[in-house]
Amino acid sequence: TGILALLDEQCIVPRSNDHKFTRYLYAKCDKHGRFGATSAQRVDYKFSIEHYAGPVEYSTDNWLEKNKDQLPASSVNLIRGANFDLLSRIQKFIRSEDRDGRGSVAT
Repeated sequence: TGILALLDEQCIVPRSNDHKFTRYLYAKCDKHGRFGATSAQRVDYKFSIEHYAGPVEYSTDNWLEKNKDQLPASSVNLIRGANFDLLSRIQKFIRSEDRDGRGSVAT
C-alpha cells in the first residue's frame, strides 16, 4: 500500500488528524526500503523517502485537509456524463460534495 492510498484511507476515518495519519504511516511503511523516519523526525511528525536523487524529507502538516478537497457535484456530474475513456476510468477516484457539503467518494 502506498502513502497516498493510506492518506485517502485516513481522510475518511472519523476524527483522524495529521498526527494520527503520520503514526499510521510509520506503522504501515516502516519496513519499506525507501521509507525512513529517524527518532528526531518522528518527534516532528516527519519522514523521508529515498528518491532517485537522494532522500527527501516530508512533513505531514495539513496533509489530511489538503487531500479532502472535493469537486463540486456539478463537475462530477459532468465527468460522469462524458464519453471520454480516461474520464470513465478515473471516476471511481473522484470525490464530490454532496448536498450537505460533506465529501464522499464518487463511484
